[in-house]
Amino acid sequence: MTEQTYIQIDLAKEQLEVALSLFLDNACYAAVITLAGAAEEIFGKTLKRYGKEAVLDWKFKILFFMEYI
Repeated sequence: MTEQTYIQIDLAKEQLEVALSLFLDNACYAAVITLAGAAEEIFGKTLKRYGKEAVLDWKFKILFFMEYI
């Protein structure tokens, strides 16, 4: 078997594209959630690596702040 190298961000894009396609076809919602979640994790880690804030981190900060208002 030949070894192959992949770029994580490209895999995440493909996962998200497949998730969107399944969602729009009203098919396999469990796979949609799994694929989109996996893609988001890679996107989030990549953003953090470059010193940016991931969307889910931003949302959780707002929810945490709202509890004290």
